[in-house]
Amino acid sequence: DTLFGAGSFPAARTRFNMGMILSNQGNPQKAIETFDQVLPIFRKQVGNNSIEVATILRNRGFCQMKLKEYDAALRDYQSALEILDTIGKPTLDQRIQTLLNITQVYRLQGKSDRANETKKLALSVLDPKKTDHEKWIKKFEELPASGKVEEKKP
Repeated sequence: DTLFGAGSFPAARTRFNMGMILSNQGNPQKAIETFDQVLPIFRKQVGNNSIEVATILRNRGFCQMKLKEYDAALRDYQSALEILDTIGKPTLDQRIQTLLNITQVYRLQGKSDRANETKKLALSVLDPKKTDHEKWIKKFEELPASGKVEEKKP
């Protein structure tokens, strides 16, 4: 691969951004196709346990959730969470957002017990005394106790 060729990190990053635009414009299937093209390049260029790979998986999961492909969304969200857990503390916001997304998918599937377990896990690492944690606590508290929820962006 050349420095800025089709298999380069900068080219893949540009395609990832195109996937995000497609997702934001309401075209989740095309976004997934774009993320699928980028994912192997990111894995090769920056490794499997990278924030970039976790971000692609999280965003692909969001698109799958929009398409009501809940099992596929859960697989991607859980894979992203495993990566974020491996990376560690600097990824707290991404980790909590992923747990929120997993909670939402479980709600959409009608799996209230699993949703509540995931919500409890997220809240266990958040400190209400820290202002940067307050927004996350509020997002989890706004989720209904049971039933379906509105699908939110990753």
